[in-house]
Amino acid sequence: MEVEISFKLLLKTLLKHLWLLVIITLIVALLAALYTTYFVTPTYKATTTARILINDLNATAGSNLQTTINILSTYATSVLSDYTLQTASGMINNAAYTPEYLRRIISVNYDAGSVILHITAVSTSPENAAILANTVCEAAASCNTDLADLTVITRAVAPTSPASPSLILNVMLASVVAFILLYGIVLLHDLYNTKITTEEDLTQALDLPVIGAIPLLESLVAEKK
Repeated sequence: MEVEISFKLLLKTLLKHLWLLVIITLIVALLAALYTTYFVTPTYKATTTARILINDLNATAGSNLQTTINILSTYATSVLSDYTLQTASGMINNAAYTPEYLRRIISVNYDAGSVILHITAVSTSPENAAILANTVCEAAASCNTDLADLTVITRAVAPTSPASPSLILNVMLASVVAFILLYGIVLLHDLYNTKITTEEDLTQALDLPVIGAIPLLESLVAEKK
């Protein structure tokens, strides 16, 4: 059975089932909001910002910007080394925070132009995220003095809002996906539903105009019952 899909058909299907689509989409959005709020554990991010002062910059790198960037990259990599993270683990004094675990929750990036280092920690506790970021920064400053000196610009503070999940984003995604899926379902249902219920259905099925109609009398229906 070949079915021709036109813009008119798409619009007609949308308008025909609009209330159903809107109601179910709102229900899905509400469920997504409830799930995000009560069943998803929020995670928090805290960042310590520090300035990297490269030792003997003039003698080592001169005016070569690429060499300076290489040194910065090396320093940023050394922050996540076993030696630095082992030192941080000892400063935290918690056996759970092994170097392997810290490497999963700590990220490091830098601004080559301004020689700024950002150490970010992720945790389910906002206070813990700040403590971890500051501790790893202190460990890096004490372990990598042969590469550069690290001066803290801004210490991490406990974030007031979670980094994830995003309630608005989750609700929007759930709503869009639900609406598209539901619309696809009702469109397929209408396309392949061969039941004739209106004059328009009859015209489309027979490709002939309707010249008359016999009304259904309620009294006759009642007598049949």
